[in-house]
Amino acid sequence: LEGGRLTLDRRYLWVDARCLEDLLQQADGAWSQGENRQAVRCTRKALEIYQGAFLQETETAWAIGAREQLQGTVLRAIVRLGRYYETQGRMDDALACYRRGLEVDELAEECWRRLMRGLLQTGRKAECLAVYNRCRQRLADGLGIAPSPATEEIRGMLLDMGSDLNRLA
Repeated sequence: LEGGRLTLDRRYLWVDARCLEDLLQQADGAWSQGENRQAVRCTRKALEIYQGAFLQETETAWAIGAREQLQGTVLRAIVRLGRYYETQGRMDDALACYRRGLEVDELAEECWRRLMRGLLQTGRKAECLAVYNRCRQRLADGLGIAPSPATEEIRGMLLDMGSDLNRLA
């Protein structure tokens, strides 16, 4: 205790949130240096540690701020990992990342959109349409908004694919 502030000595106490932040910082550094295997390892280990919202039961301003910051950091790491998997042709791993992102924040439209694109790329059109419908509903229920034009564009591509198939039949 110093100056009215309590600090925790890392030599004696392990804190999951601090470990998570450290791992994600290591991952960022590794991505920046092109050390993709190390970045993937750190990100995956961080995601194993992340078990949900930070101090979910606490509604004090400092806890809410810390919760939102940590959640945003985790979400960015998930998307980055998913994008990496896409570049490696590992679409199932990428899709798993985007689904995990939606577990972290069901209003993360970028995850919905990337999930939809991945499903389209793998030919899973019906699943893609179902994902679009869930996205639209979550955004309406949670924020009172419609999907962005970028998300609607994916839906349009999906519907165009369906009409092309109908013309061939």
